[in-house]
Order: sequence, then structure tokens, then C-alpha cells
Amino acid sequence: MKQGSSSFTDVLNEYVGRSAYRPGQLARLTGVPQMTIVNWLGGRVKQPRIWQDVVRLARALRLNLPETDALLTAAGYPVVTQLRRQVGDEVEEASLFTLWMAERSPPSGKPAPFQIVPDLATFVGREDLLARLRGLLLADYHEGAYLLAGTVGVGKTVLAVRLAYQLRAHFSEGVLWARLDTMPVMSVLQLWGEALGRDVTPYQDVESRSTAVRELLAAKRALVVLDNVQDDEQIAPLLPANGPCAVFITSRRRNLTSLPENHRFHVNSFTEVEAMALLARVLGKERVDREQAMLQAIARLMGHHPLALDLVACRLAYEAGWQTAALLQQLHDQQQRLSLLAHGQRGLSAALETSYSLLPPTLQHFFAGLGSISGLDFSAAEAAAATGVTPAVADKYLRDLFCLCLVRRGQRANRFRLIPVLRDFARSKKELQILDYGSDG
Repeated sequence: MKQGSSSFTDVLNEYVGRSAYRPGQLARLTGVPQMTIVNWLGGRVKQPRIWQDVVRLARALRLNLPETDALLTAAGYPVVTQLRRQVGDEVEEASLFTLWMAERSPPSGKPAPFQIVPDLATFVGREDLLARLRGLLLADYHEGAYLLAGTVGVGKTVLAVRLAYQLRAHFSEGVLWARLDTMPVMSVLQLWGEALGRDVTPYQDVESRSTAVRELLAAKRALVVLDNVQDDEQIAPLLPANGPCAVFITSRRRNLTSLPENHRFHVNSFTEVEAMALLARVLGKERVDREQAMLQAIARLMGHHPLALDLVACRLAYEAGWQTAALLQQLHDQQQRLSLLAHGQRGLSAALETSYSLLPPTLQHFFAGLGSISGLDFSAAEAAAATGVTPAVADKYLRDLFCLCLVRRGQRANRFRLIPVLRDFARSKKELQILDYGSDG
């Protein structure tokens, strides 16, 4: 290594820190012993014993060609192109370089599609979940889709987007996207066919068009993202055969039946650390440090809900006249709290209304009644008393709402809870029902 260049430890720590992988996760992805990786990161071993371990680590970290060359150079080894020439036709060794050879010599013709929406600049947290999902999606073979479920505004879509950008190099034959609450399946299949270089408009029914697109995806190392899935019927025509193509689903439903049980993940609200990190990203670390106690109180009132926090932060950062103390005081008022959670064209109440509107009237009435229950957790009997249904019906409705990510499990068995923003929303719906009842009388 040339004098004055970065050490292997420094370069490796930079890339590992960016990836959020832990040594144990990298060991599982690469086959390099965990203690070896720990020794590299800690500087106890200055140079890896074999270059193949460095290349395996670079692949697991999804480094591009210049970054991989920098890591190899810091470790005292030749760059990728030189190593590739050294191994020649040795199949096992040459296969280590597939990713970067494709990067140097992209296929001719139309580039691989990348249909993902822009990444969120204020993305924070979720390191453990991201690392776990990356490990699954980087597999060479996939049996069934992967599901991210959660309530409105908790960050399912932004997680899917972040993963798509992080794994773009791995899915070298394309990343396809569809938002299924706004696009019919036939249109999705047509757009995918066009992106993959085939006109599927002659196929006029879902089954034949689905078969045509499935054939296109069968052997491709591609990623399919199905955003805001409503039910199993929507996704059935869009699922490719088991193979190198991975499918990632976001939904407000936990109980999609066409997915393997171990492929289901639930996205919760932020931890307090993540909540404060988001506020710091929008407001700046200096202001958050200065107003920490008030901002922590606001985060608790929001139940650390990501969208609610983002809306509050945007109001404080970009709307003239807002002081943190004044906003905190107003947020304590349950009657106006939801109206304060809005900025520009975005509002939490409008987002929650979408989920509420899809409920049948009996379930709407039941959900609204839950807003009057005091305390964090409640039983089916307490829900029945608050809503005027029998305990058996309350138990069924609570399970239905749980599957729709509108209630959560409580801290004790057979108990449920509403996160703060959903309790506020339910309370506002109950008040509207009372007003409507009064006007009918």
C-alpha cells in the first residue's frame, strides 16, 4: 500500500458503517468468519490473508467497481480487472467478479428498467430491518414474495424504495414498480412488458397477459415491488415463478394468504432514537439539542409515528411563525391535534381516511367507538361496552382491525391498543357520528 493512502481498516469501516450490516450478518452473507471481520474492523489484522475474502465482502456490501478497487488497494491487492485476468477461466474464482464485469460492460440495447420513485432524503433508522431484508433479497433463488405490513404513514413504501436503491446493482436486469391502489393489473402488466422489451397488448385477458410477463421474468435477476396491495386477488397475476426474480410487497393488510409465513414483516412506529433522528434531519441537530425536552414530548404525543413526526417537523422548519413550545401546547389539545398534523398537500387525517373508507359501515362504527376507551390497552369486553356490540362480535371486529393494521396487540394476552394518532382519528369519527345522529333527530 502506498504511503499516505487510507488503511484497509479505515476504508472497510466506512463501507460497513454505510451499509448498517453487523459483523455476524456479513459473516453469514460471505462465509468469512465473524471474528475475522471483527479483527479487520478493529485494526487488529492489517491485511486480509486472501483477496477472495475481500471480494466476497465487497459483493455483500454491494460496492460499485471504484469502491471495490479502493478496498482491494487498501488491502494490498490488485484491482478487479487485474485479479480477473489472473484467474482466467477458473469458473469458481471468475464468478466472484460477475457484478463488476457487468458494470464495466453493460449489455447493448435498452438499459434495464428502474421504475422506482425517488428515495426519501430524510430517511432515518430501520437498520436492523433493512439488514435482514437485504440478506433475504440478495439470495439467488426466491420462493414466494416478501411482505412489509403496517398502518398508514409508518414508512412501508419508503423502506421498499430505500431497499430498491441499495440493491439496484444486484438486480441487474431490472427493478419494476406498481402501486396497486391506483393502477389496474392489466395496465401494470402492459407497462412491465414494455419495460422488458415486449408488447403484451395482444393478450386481452389477465391470465394470458400474466403468463406472457411471467415468462419474461422467469430467469431474470430482477426485483418487483408491489406497493399498497389491497388483497390477494390483486397480486396473483403479478407474481413470477420461483427463481432469481424477487418480489417485495407493501400493504396495510397482515393477512395476505399467498405469502410464506416467514416472509412477513411488520413495520412499527419509530423508537425514540429514530424519532429524534428524523427531527434532527429536518430541523438540524443544533435545534434538536437545544429544544430536546419539548421535541421529545411532541414525539411521545405522536406515538413516534413517522408521518406525524415528519409533518410536525416540516411545520416547524418551513412554516413561518411556529415556535416549538406553542406547537407542543396546541398538540396537547385532542380536539385540534389531527388538524395540526398537515403540511402543504400532505395530511395525516386524509391518509387515515383512505383506510377508514374501505371498512364496511359496521366496522367503521366499531372503530370510531374505540376512540372513547381510556387507557393504553383494552379487552374485547371493554371494546364491546364502548361500542354497543356483544363481546363475541367485539372480539371478531378487533381481529379484523388487527389484520388491517388499525389496532395492535396489547402488552398482555388478549388485549389490544390504538396508537395515539389512530385514537385521535377514531375519536374524531365518533364525534362526527354523534353529530350526524343529532341532525337526524
